[in-house]
Amino acid sequence: MRCRPPGPKDASLSSAVPAHEAQLPASEVLARLHAEKLAICNELEEMADSLPQGLDPICCAAVSRRLEPLIRAVHSYEEKVLFPAYVRTSGNRVQAEELVARLKAEHIEDAEFAAELSECLRRIGEGGTPLNVDALGYMLRGFFASVRRHIANEREAMMPLSGLRI
Repeated sequence: MRCRPPGPKDASLSSAVPAHEAQLPASEVLARLHAEKLAICNELEEMADSLPQGLDPICCAAVSRRLEPLIRAVHSYEEKVLFPAYVRTSGNRVQAEELVARLKAEHIEDAEFAAELSECLRRIGEGGTPLNVDALGYMLRGFFASVRRHIANEREAMMPLSGLRI
């Protein structure tokens, strides 16, 4: 199993968007954020595929440290910057607000799921074993499938912002 080595930005994910990216078009910032989420989904999929015997505790620990901060940072950017811009520029404000409400609800579910998954991976990273390998496989697959679906929906919905600098 390949595991992405920790990088310098993993130490502090307090801001999903560095200052130098603030003037980029929303589509570029969103593409980078989605790429980071998809990369961690790929790592989680590799973990799921390696079950029942191939879990690498080092990878589990590394992913557990990155998962929640990444999800929180991306959701923060989307909710504070991207979603308000989408509602402002939408031709149908009511429909835009309904979509944003649904995406925010998905953010809550993803954040709660990420917390549970991070805790489980942390325990494995500390030398523990999963309580139930089948349940861990379902958790991993359920999380990354949900995140990938959410990203696909956001990409489609946020297309009107493609050239907008927000």
